[in-house]
Amino acid sequence: MAILSSVGAAYNGDCASALNSAHWQSSTCEFFDARLAVNEIIMQRVVLLGASNLTLAFPLVLGYLRTGFAQPVRLFAAHGHGRSYGLTSRVLFRGLPGITKSSLWSQLDEDSHEVSQTTALLTDIGNDLLYGADVAQIIEWVEECLQQLQTREAQVVMTMLPLASVERLSAWRYNLTSALFFPGKGPKWHVMQQNIHELDTELRQLAKTYNAETVEPQAAWYGFDPIHIRRGYRRAAWKQILSRWSAFDATAAKHRGSASRAINVWRLRPSQRFLFGREHNHDQPVSADERLALHLY
Repeated sequence: MAILSSVGAAYNGDCASALNSAHWQSSTCEFFDARLAVNEIIMQRVVLLGASNLTLAFPLVLGYLRTGFAQPVRLFAAHGHGRSYGLTSRVLFRGLPGITKSSLWSQLDEDSHEVSQTTALLTDIGNDLLYGADVAQIIEWVEECLQQLQTREAQVVMTMLPLASVERLSAWRYNLTSALFFPGKGPKWHVMQQNIHELDTELRQLAKTYNAETVEPQAAWYGFDPIHIRRGYRRAAWKQILSRWSAFDATAAKHRGSASRAINVWRLRPSQRFLFGREHNHDQPVSADERLALHLY
């Protein structure tokens, strides 16, 4: 973590801070001055919005982004277990603001770095049904994100709801899933069935309106857990999802991760979160190197 902090400091031009936090020598900052003069490098901007599926695969996705684009990546991501598009979400003692209310959007407004293109992904949209949000409200939140991205001329990809998986679901499996991941919040199963299909219809219309590419989750991606992609299918699933961006080369995308690296990624702190009810704020980017600068919200 000290090294990651140092990288972020050097990326922001604070060589003294980088040296103090990891005891690097001055050659380190010379390296970053040469390789991360980001105001002079045209970068690929990527915006990722999602919840648990994105979080679980985030170390993998970072590897793919590093290698799948020809240019260095400037990544803005808002995700987290149980993340909502519009509500403050809480998992155990940790809380996160709704994606539409996060500081990601204001930081995009302030981002002055030259980029060749902005690509964006919206995923895990069905989470909010399990929080009891109605379809109209969810569509309003998603459309707000699409409008923000449209002003930045982003190429947008949206994953649809995992209907193929959900339609195999029985009432008792739905109740178990709801109790495990969203205790005391989801509607009754017969109401949820109606909401799922209504939301799916509305999302497809939004995708057409905002010219967003859509990805249909495959039934094989899911097992007993009907909403989270199985670990063994994550590589294939995420390559399929990300390959809908025209600038992304799935054949070049590689990931050589390890358990320790994944844990370090999951430990990175977003710009704003709540721990035991207290607000914590953290400077961004949380990490940066010559291939990717990561901003978390």
